[in-house]
Amino acid sequence: RQRSVSWARRGVQETGCGLLEKLLSFINTKSEVNCVLAGYFSKIMQMLLEKRKLDMMCYLFTFKEHIGNLVFHGYNKSIADVTAKILSDEDRFITGTTGKEFYEEKSKLIELMLNKLEPTNSNEDIINNCFTLCNLIESKQQLTYLMSEPVLKRIFKIASAGNPVGLRGGLTYLITSMRTKITEKSSSKSPAFNFFSFREEPMEKITEEAPDLGPLIDISIEYFPYFKKYLEKATIGEKRPAQFGGDIIPLGFDKLKVIEWLGTLLKLKNEKVCKAMTELEIPKLFLTLVMMYETSSFLHVKITSIFLDCYDSGNELYIKAFTVECNIALLLLQLLAESKKGCYKSSGKPFKKPYYSLVTKLANAALNVARTN
Repeated sequence: RQRSVSWARRGVQETGCGLLEKLLSFINTKSEVNCVLAGYFSKIMQMLLEKRKLDMMCYLFTFKEHIGNLVFHGYNKSIADVTAKILSDEDRFITGTTGKEFYEEKSKLIELMLNKLEPTNSNEDIINNCFTLCNLIESKQQLTYLMSEPVLKRIFKIASAGNPVGLRGGLTYLITSMRTKITEKSSSKSPAFNFFSFREEPMEKITEEAPDLGPLIDISIEYFPYFKKYLEKATIGEKRPAQFGGDIIPLGFDKLKVIEWLGTLLKLKNEKVCKAMTELEIPKLFLTLVMMYETSSFLHVKITSIFLDCYDSGNELYIKAFTVECNIALLLLQLLAESKKGCYKSSGKPFKKPYYSLVTKLANAALNVARTN
């Protein structure tokens, strides 16, 4: 039987779907849903969205209360996966006016999800919505909106609210935004097979211009002082005994995420970012953190990568910021002196501290830069 977009929408509006209504009644509640049943609900909904994309999209965007229920129960990972499926890949079988309508409806759905990114909401709500939006950015959809100034301000607000989950989710969103490679929009139309009408017709893809990174950079610079204080603040919790004897201070995943975000910002090769970091002495802070968290291998690898990327960039401003401005020679000598003191295992045999290799790599890289410049 031949089917068209208009037929599917008219059929949904006039008759509805009794069995689908019964299925969706599972989330038509304000109380917490059963986690086990939510898993089965998610599997069925994702299968229907995979096999009957057109009908399901018409139904959900016609009876919009179901969209609101999906977002309301976003604290449940299984139900959040259904929302991600609705937003996921482009509707390659839906063209023309209806395709644009669905694009607008998806924009409204994203707005509902962004409204859930508030410090007062549960950690599950925040992290699930953040990662759903990250997947959307990776698929290069709604980029202009997701990287607009009002949305970025919301993300920074949740990341700086003092909630560790909000910080992880917010910074992951920002890192994903910067890492996404924006492709040039294509004006060409390619033939696509329409499953519902059994005929070939041109596919009208909704393309977007590459978003401006200016708002992201400006807002990031405003929050540099906050995140610098966050890195300088001692990790909450008691010192933990180390295998080689003595006590160590745990770094924590959150500080590692902040350093990853700062490193990704530097990869943009933006002079405003470099100048702001230099004024706040953030490059110097990186090496201070190495000395403070001497057993954190992940930290050492990330900071080594940041310095080497800046040296390899060939940018004079970057090279100066990470050599002369941060007084790298003195800091490396301090680190070298500390590393030679060594640590002691229970057997009493001394060995060099873990950041010894970091010192040698950075020292060799800095010398090579000095020779060539």
